[in-house]
Amino acid sequence: MRDWMTLNLNPAMAAPPPFPGLRPLTTHDASALAHLMYHAYRGTVDDAGESPDDARTEVARLFRGDFGTLDPASLVIDLDSTLASATIITRDKTRFATGEPFLAFSMTAPATKRRGLARAGLRSAMHTLASRGEPRLHLVVTRANTPALSLYQSLGFAVVDHPR
Repeated sequence: MRDWMTLNLNPAMAAPPPFPGLRPLTTHDASALAHLMYHAYRGTVDDAGESPDDARTEVARLFRGDFGTLDPASLVIDLDSTLASATIITRDKTRFATGEPFLAFSMTAPATKRRGLARAGLRSAMHTLASRGEPRLHLVVTRANTPALSLYQSLGFAVVDHPR
């Protein structure tokens, strides 16, 4: 089961502290992003047995716009010349919040989990969106993904009813 969550953004949200390696996502990151995606989701509750080729296909779909228009608030974190984390925001294409920012993917390499990378990426993206006057940020999370749920709740996201 999955839950829809929403965060009401505050235009006065303070900028998060700088985080080493944090930078905007670019199309040049496609190969490294697919590698990160495969390894970040492998063996988790969100792993449906995808292959590295499946991850490359997902990333191609992302850059093609199949998940909505890629928002410039999307970020990655490079550590030691390796893509270690990604926070990917799209413009939601669902009826739930058409045109509003949607957290399409949040992923962290297994070797760098529990070091604040996902939090840093999300906080920076949230600040960027809020400073642009965006009212909300939405996401969908698997209920059994307790680390993600804990992170999102600690940042102020709340479960909302989603029209089916």
